[in-house]
Amino acid sequence: MSIQDHYEAARKELLDLGLRNSLLNYRHSSARGVRVQGESSVEIFNLLVREEKEMTFIPRKGLEVDLSPHQTNARRRIEDLPKWPASDGLADTELAAHLQEVGNSLGKVLHAVMSLPPRVQEAIDRAVTSDNEAAGRLLLDEVELAIHQAEVVRNRIDRGREILKKPLAPAKVRVLSDSLKREVEILAGEHLERVEDASAGGALRKEWLKPLSEEELRDTRLQTNDTDRRLQRRLLNTERSARTYIEERGVNVLYLALGMLHWRDAEDPKRELKAPLLLVPVKLQRAAVRERYKLSYTGDHIEENLSLAFKLKQDFAAELPPFPEFEDLDPKTYFEAVRKAVSGLQNWEVEDDEIYLGFFSFTKLMMYRDLDCACWPAEQQPTEHPLLKSVLADGFNEAGSAYEDETLLDDHLSPEESHQVVDADGSQLTAILDVKDGRNMVIQGPPGTGKSQTITNLVAQALGQGKRVLFVAEKMAALEVVKRRMDMVGLGDACLEIHSHNANKKGMVDELKRTLGQGRVIEQAGAASDMELLANIRSKLNEYAQAVNEPLANTGYSAYEIFGELIHQQRQLKEVADQPRLQSMVDSLRDVDTILKCTRAQLEERTVAVGRLEKHLETHGKPVEHPYHGAGITMLMPSDRERLLDELPKTMETVRALIAAVGALRDRLGFGNQSNWSDAQRLARMASLAEEAPDLRGANLRSRNWEEEIPALDGLLKTGGEYSALKAEHDETLLPEAWGRDVLVPRSALVEHGEKWYKFIIGDYRRARTEIRALCQAGKAPDDPTELLKLTDVIMSEARLKKEIEEKQSVAEEPFGQQWRGVDSDWDKLGKVRGFVERVRSAVKAGEVDDALINYLETVPDTLPLPGLVKAMEDAHSALLGQLGRLFELLKMEETQRQAWQEDWGFEAQVSRLEQMISSAERIDEQVIYNQMVETLEDAELAWVVEGAEEWEAASKHLVHWFRNNWFERMLHELLESREPLRRFNQTAHSQDILRFRELDQLLFLFNRIRLAARHWEGLPSMVGNGQLGILMREFEKRVRHLPIRKLITKAGRAMQAIKPVFMMSPMSIASFLPPGSVHFDLVIFDEASQVKPVDALGAILRGKQLVVVGDSKQMPPTRFFDSIGGGEELDDEDNRLADLESILGTMTGQRAPQRMLRWHYRSRHESLIAVSNQEFYDGNLVIFPNFNPADPSLGIKYHYLPDTVYERGATSSNPLEARAVAEAVFRHARECPELTLGVAAFSVKQMQAVYDEVERMRMEDNSCEEFFGAHEHEPFFVKNLENVQGDERDVIFISVGYGRDQDGKVSMNFGPLNSDGGERRLNVLITRARRRCEVFTNLRALDIDMNRTSARGVGVFRAYLQYAETGTLEGETDSKHSAISTLFEEEVVEFLRQSGYEVQMKVGTAGFFIDLAVFNANQPGAYLLGIECDGPEYNRARTSRDRDRLRQQVLEGLGWQVYRLWSVEWFAHPAAEQARLLAAIEAAQRGEQLGQPDRPAEEADQLREKRLEEMQGIRREATSAKLTGSISQPAYEKAKFKINTGKKDLVEMPVDKRVEWVTRIVQAESPVHRDVAYARYLDLADRRTGSNNSRSFEEALLAAKTGQSPTVWASGEFLFDNAELRPEVRDRRRLKSEERKLEWVADEEIDASILMAVEQSYGIEAEDISIAATRLMGFDRTLEPMRVRIDARVKSLLTAGQLTELEGQIQIPEGGEHGE
Repeated sequence: MSIQDHYEAARKELLDLGLRNSLLNYRHSSARGVRVQGESSVEIFNLLVREEKEMTFIPRKGLEVDLSPHQTNARRRIEDLPKWPASDGLADTELAAHLQEVGNSLGKVLHAVMSLPPRVQEAIDRAVTSDNEAAGRLLLDEVELAIHQAEVVRNRIDRGREILKKPLAPAKVRVLSDSLKREVEILAGEHLERVEDASAGGALRKEWLKPLSEEELRDTRLQTNDTDRRLQRRLLNTERSARTYIEERGVNVLYLALGMLHWRDAEDPKRELKAPLLLVPVKLQRAAVRERYKLSYTGDHIEENLSLAFKLKQDFAAELPPFPEFEDLDPKTYFEAVRKAVSGLQNWEVEDDEIYLGFFSFTKLMMYRDLDCACWPAEQQPTEHPLLKSVLADGFNEAGSAYEDETLLDDHLSPEESHQVVDADGSQLTAILDVKDGRNMVIQGPPGTGKSQTITNLVAQALGQGKRVLFVAEKMAALEVVKRRMDMVGLGDACLEIHSHNANKKGMVDELKRTLGQGRVIEQAGAASDMELLANIRSKLNEYAQAVNEPLANTGYSAYEIFGELIHQQRQLKEVADQPRLQSMVDSLRDVDTILKCTRAQLEERTVAVGRLEKHLETHGKPVEHPYHGAGITMLMPSDRERLLDELPKTMETVRALIAAVGALRDRLGFGNQSNWSDAQRLARMASLAEEAPDLRGANLRSRNWEEEIPALDGLLKTGGEYSALKAEHDETLLPEAWGRDVLVPRSALVEHGEKWYKFIIGDYRRARTEIRALCQAGKAPDDPTELLKLTDVIMSEARLKKEIEEKQSVAEEPFGQQWRGVDSDWDKLGKVRGFVERVRSAVKAGEVDDALINYLETVPDTLPLPGLVKAMEDAHSALLGQLGRLFELLKMEETQRQAWQEDWGFEAQVSRLEQMISSAERIDEQVIYNQMVETLEDAELAWVVEGAEEWEAASKHLVHWFRNNWFERMLHELLESREPLRRFNQTAHSQDILRFRELDQLLFLFNRIRLAARHWEGLPSMVGNGQLGILMREFEKRVRHLPIRKLITKAGRAMQAIKPVFMMSPMSIASFLPPGSVHFDLVIFDEASQVKPVDALGAILRGKQLVVVGDSKQMPPTRFFDSIGGGEELDDEDNRLADLESILGTMTGQRAPQRMLRWHYRSRHESLIAVSNQEFYDGNLVIFPNFNPADPSLGIKYHYLPDTVYERGATSSNPLEARAVAEAVFRHARECPELTLGVAAFSVKQMQAVYDEVERMRMEDNSCEEFFGAHEHEPFFVKNLENVQGDERDVIFISVGYGRDQDGKVSMNFGPLNSDGGERRLNVLITRARRRCEVFTNLRALDIDMNRTSARGVGVFRAYLQYAETGTLEGETDSKHSAISTLFEEEVVEFLRQSGYEVQMKVGTAGFFIDLAVFNANQPGAYLLGIECDGPEYNRARTSRDRDRLRQQVLEGLGWQVYRLWSVEWFAHPAAEQARLLAAIEAAQRGEQLGQPDRPAEEADQLREKRLEEMQGIRREATSAKLTGSISQPAYEKAKFKINTGKKDLVEMPVDKRVEWVTRIVQAESPVHRDVAYARYLDLADRRTGSNNSRSFEEALLAAKTGQSPTVWASGEFLFDNAELRPEVRDRRRLKSEERKLEWVADEEIDASILMAVEQSYGIEAEDISIAATRLMGFDRTLEPMRVRIDARVKSLLTAGQLTELEGQIQIPEGGEHGE
């Protein structure tokens, strides 16, 4: 389907020209409305309307009996008889079929009539006069005659059917048909009419209906045909129905119909129908319950019968006469005009004085006409409207929201950008931000979640953005709540209520004038600095909450959790001593990545692994004590087990063999240890040394000189070596006697003369030469003097060395003993002894060998066997190593263990270990398991935990605690390093910040209220007397004859929007009062949108740019229930079955509109009041705040079981005794707690009426509680049914079920509307109306409702609700803790409190929100003493700082809680002080003291802020306003003011650039300026006269200014501009001389600007007024004809260009145009 098809299909839903429409076929109701008889329409009109007098009703005399319901039933059954077929050509079978239908219907007629006699007899018995009794007897006779006649007719019908069982001739069929038809008509037209006549007065009518005198006709008493009791009941029902319709639809449908047109429908010309002609809107009121009702004119527009006019035109080609204006309206004249208009229609008559008080609704037809495309401007066709396309056809394709569910909203809305005027929680703020961003959307608002609060903020936000808003709601209460809120925040002046029943034209004009007359808003100083401070504090609070709750890197753990973990672990380790502090742990945890990359799941896996190890230690002991400790085997196959059992004995054998070999070596040496392989190696080394020893005989190995004289010995051995080498070298040259000779003298001679060439003649030389040569062996003496000299040196060296040896021989004699022989010693042997002794003594000193080895060497032992023994030992050791290698390989022995086994363990230890392993071979599995655990831990880089577990005695009990404590300490260190808010946290300062934030956050609302009020005032128009503003000005001056509202909006709608940018209307009032195209809105908001049909919403949608629907798809859908009131029909729950319709909310959802859900539930002061609804409809997603005293009997659901009451099915369809119980409860409430508001809601209309009647009866009997029934202006006492209770809330709600066990004890599964589709939505509304208490009255128990007999979800939810009311438990309810998991930190606080003697509950709440901890009140069972809120996940879950640090606590305190804030940082850092502070708070609460606020210095700034806060509670204004008297003035035309100085030169002689500068300055000062004016100014400033040279100098300069590289002047025709865009400024020329004020010297662009400005300022103006307004703006005192012509031409040009548009005879700025808004 095209958009056009969708649109027209929707429109057709509104067209109601059927005979159910009371405006076309008025049928007087049996229970509501009043027929006025014997009165004059003209006189009533004059008294009621012209003279505005109140009128009363007077009853007739007669029998006090009300048969109207039963008579109406009988009459309807007659009317329901099938239409009798034409006799001609009627076949017998057709007649038989028809008679069967007639017979069935007559049975129903007879049943209805037969119910009359008992009631008549009751009335006769109560009769107190003979007249009454006579009337009763007559009525009884008529009833019995009617019964007899009905039986006769039915029998005739049955006889006719018997006849027709055989074929019958057509003629006989016709005769039979005509005969039976007459019988039926006689029954309907005679006998039942006589019954009605008798019940309406009968025999007394002649006396009662005598003609009224002139005086009686002119009095204010209206004659009726009802007895007093019946009349009062009718008036009561009428007033209640009229009030209900106003509340639900915002429209008054109660009219006094003056004059009736009796007409015939073309399809059934024999049926007479009645249509009202003149409809006077009226209201019924009474001063008190015992007072009579009075009728008065509402002052609204008197209506013609639009439906009748439409029907006449459509079906009969006739038209009603034009309806006169109010001042010209004369009923008699109008009736005559109607009579004349229908005179050509047969049997159509006008009854001037037929008068009814009844219900008539025009709204559907008016909405139908409003949606007619022909009524809308061509450029605003409905089918082209973007929103309408989205709603009806294309769907919504909105961009994604910038605000995710977890988004911190404070980051997206600074205080300066916020325009909220009341509190908004996070879910509300998200919706507000989405709307602020321009999204079309659905806001789902479950019961009590602050829809009106959100709408108030939406409207305020829109006002802050300069938008025009249309707020739409059908229910009067919804509109009034928002209006009341707007009034409370000081923005009510921006709102205009045009709700149909409140739409009073004079009142509206007065309100507009009052608003314009208000003074300027006095804004507050210091707001900017306060908002900056608020932003800073808010940022700090958010940073802290984020810092304490944001997980550290990938760990998944927040500071809050780390604190809790550490507190817990440290408590567990408090008494544990000697906790390991391993270097490996420090090294491992030093690696930041080890910590930061470990996720929560990984850490938990590691903890589990550590826990398994701890459990293993507890079961199997320390690892080091295990027989297989060190074995790294992680899997043992059966074959491995067998090998192990084989290898262990072999290993034992090799160990024992090694022990034996070591023992043999030791025995041979006679000294040394043999306990381990190190000892064996030592023995081997000593044996090797002994074997390597030189000849040591005679040497003293223990001489002290081996230590003390080592240098001397070494020097001596060196000298001896040199001495020995010297002699050995020269023994072949020198004689033995040469050694020791003194050769100093010969040497001197050789030295002195050896170089002389004549040395041979020198005696000393010769003697010396001879002496030295004599000391040489034969043939060995040298001749060369140099060689001889060397020999002397050798002889002298030998003497020196010998002397040194002799001097030191005492050092060597003791250590070398017999081996010392002075200079003749064997110096090589002595050197070897010296070296060996040093090796031995060093080895002894180093501990490598035993000291006993020295003794052994001194004995000169036999070392021959030693090598063999050493080899045997080494072979045994090699065998052991091989065997151990096999064993170790099998066991995967750790390298450290291998090394220890091989190098450190003693042989006995090895033997012992092997014996343990052999004897405990089965325990190898324990080691395998242990190794697997170790492997897991090492893979997780937790080798240090294994190391700690190896030796720590307490590891079997505290290994996990030790591990987690060290791990989280490292995490905390890293976290504090990276998060400054935690490092710098100070509780006192933080608490001060929160206090200051709360003050400033509330101050923000006050600032916004003042700011928005000031913005509204600034946007008010200044009255200039033209256009739409001129129309308003004239209306302000009138006392009477104000324009009707629709006409006023047509002529001045935009101006009204400038004064009142927020219109508050119902869908029906939009159609009634907003002509298509007259006004437009930037934002359209629907409230209670689940009850608005899409077609009803179209009119509002067409007038907006952005659409927001607020409602709840789980609450009441649209219904036809109230159509019965407007149509004058009886209310019936059964008629509403399956009548639920699609809503605009459902349509928007189905068309993919974005959705937001309000989640915070504020209404219920006890969780039970919303629990069922939250579970059944909202999946537990509501945020519900717990009450501090759940056991308070004045709160919650109360169940009243009334087993003695009976549901009268089929009779009254109500439970009268239950109704009486409810009424009695109402009076108890009125007496005991009148300060609490109260409402009663029934499941059905009949039960509602029963309760209402009982309350009314008791009020009549006892007026002691009347003060209560008149109290609570905004929330008065009500009795409603579940169809019309949506939108209402009261402190206490009584629910009267009505349905239940009948007199036979049976329970039908029929619960009226609950059984229909959507019935559960009605129930959801009903059970969520109470704030404090809801009391259920019924004769049912939950078990009485058998869900096997019905599948209706509404019944199922009702059963669950009943069960909850009875037992306090919900079916399928789970432990709330699944939604709120306590943290370790909170558990530690609880542990402390319990140890301190207090009973504490964790996570108090039911859904969405939980108080972390609550301390029970020992003196008040079931109540809590103190709520403790920590700064953990629940604290951080808030999406705004307002939610977290103010709003949640505010709500809790409103519910009676005392809230204590506990900061985890402080609790961890200073536990003793914080524990003491908490206990002090609990003790204070026990004493009944309120928790004090943190101490604050009484700073001057704080005092000033508090004073300003007090001052700002109201919006202050200046005493007078300039808006009503001032006009908008334009800037004055300013001439160029400078001097052109040319010296003695002519202008043409001046440089061009200089002249360009002058021309440019002239244009800049006067742009746009005519070139002639510019030239004249040029000459004037230069003090020159006109001339060709001067003209040339100007033209040259102008050309250069226009065409230069950087132009400074631009031209358009003859006008010069200082900007390329040719933007003009409208200037006031009043200060110019008269000869300078010429319109031809004004540029078209400036004229256009003045026209647009005039139109904009007037918000729409008639074409002929534009020239005057525009010329006034430009400063012209008079508007001459040439001016008018030129301006009119420019207007046409602007219209052609689309810059102006014409609507309803006015020139306007197009919606959204450049000059719009």
